[in-house]
Amino acid sequence: MSRLKELVQSREGIVARGLELDGAMGENPSLEQRQAMRAIQKELTELDTELHELEQDEEAREAIRTAKDDDAKGRAANRVSIYGDPKDNPPGDGEDPDAEERLTPGERFVRSEEYEDFVKRSPDKSNPVEFAGMRAALGLRTGSDKMRALTTANDASAGLFVQSLRRGLIEPGLVRPLTIRQLVSVLPVTTDTIEYVKEASRISAAAPVAEATALTGTSGTKPEGGLTFATVTDTVKTIAEWVPATKRILADAPQVQAYIDEYLTRDLAEELEDQMVSGSGSGENFTGILNTAGVQTQAALANDNNFDVIRRAKTLVRLNARTVATAAVLNPVDAQNMDIAKSGSAASPYGYWGAGPFGAGAGPQNLWGIPIVESEAVAAGTGLVGDFSRAILYDRESTQISVGTVNDDFIRNIVRILAELRAGFGVIRPKAFVHVTLV
Repeated sequence: MSRLKELVQSREGIVARGLELDGAMGENPSLEQRQAMRAIQKELTELDTELHELEQDEEAREAIRTAKDDDAKGRAANRVSIYGDPKDNPPGDGEDPDAEERLTPGERFVRSEEYEDFVKRSPDKSNPVEFAGMRAALGLRTGSDKMRALTTANDASAGLFVQSLRRGLIEPGLVRPLTIRQLVSVLPVTTDTIEYVKEASRISAAAPVAEATALTGTSGTKPEGGLTFATVTDTVKTIAEWVPATKRILADAPQVQAYIDEYLTRDLAEELEDQMVSGSGSGENFTGILNTAGVQTQAALANDNNFDVIRRAKTLVRLNARTVATAAVLNPVDAQNMDIAKSGSAASPYGYWGAGPFGAGAGPQNLWGIPIVESEAVAAGTGLVGDFSRAILYDRESTQISVGTVNDDFIRNIVRILAELRAGFGVIRPKAFVHVTLV
């Protein structure tokens, strides 16, 4: 076995011992365990140093194998043929004491003990059959060429020195774009119970009034309007998710925990968006916009298309909620269908109703003066038009990541990574939203 392979196998054994000791150390390692770990580290460092030196030796040897014949005759007296005996030209006592320093790497190599050992184990070149067989077995050319050996990525050659470039996990994972939270109002709270007042009814009786003509009676009486309010009480809900992992993988690959944290955070954000739109209101679910009492509806009338339906919904928000729609939320499929809707007229670019595929802000991205927002929280075939500032997310506790153990996790080196957030949600003006049914 070559020294290089021997060192590589030794290194694998040292690393294995280190990992085994690391797994046994636990949270409070003993003095003996800490000393043993330091000894393993020292042993690994020394072995890596020797591996590095061997690598440099291999590079020097490769330079000798691939170098062309040196035509400089001035060095002939000091050079030893690679097929000769390195003892033929030993440095004499009367030579220049600095001659050894001026030797080339090749000269040092052929005078080395390793080369001497190689010559002893090599076939006798005076025997043409044996020597030719040796060269043929090594794949070397005959004639005056020096012996050559191709350095390849094979482990027996230089492959052991080739290190893979690992970039780690780059793809953040399959998560949908989140948009609803950016539309609604966000209000931080410091309590578990949310209580707010919203308008229940309103009577507008304002009218011109004539001057009073008598001290009694109804002449000159001002009309009376009416307002009633309702108190709404809700509680903060918890949205959570956890995954198990071993302590070893978290310690050896910290990027894994970073990925898990991001993965859990995004899962919670997706669920929060779904709850704000379509939460059922039962149990620990939010009462989403679509299930809030008083939200208006709009379906297509005769000969209506989807553009007409959204325009009608915008009017309902204006008339009945006395506010202005800030967005129309559509499923990506419905938004696509509006983008590619065609009029069939050659007067439009490529026949599209909107600006077409090459237009800036093409088509329904801004429909009837309302931004179109795509979200998978809304089912295909439906939409939500409204003034989203009239929906409030009560932010009690933003996403928190914690790590802990349960049952026998401690003795199995398993931990649970938990992500959770706490929030409440309410619609303070239900008529500011219209649930549309598309055609």
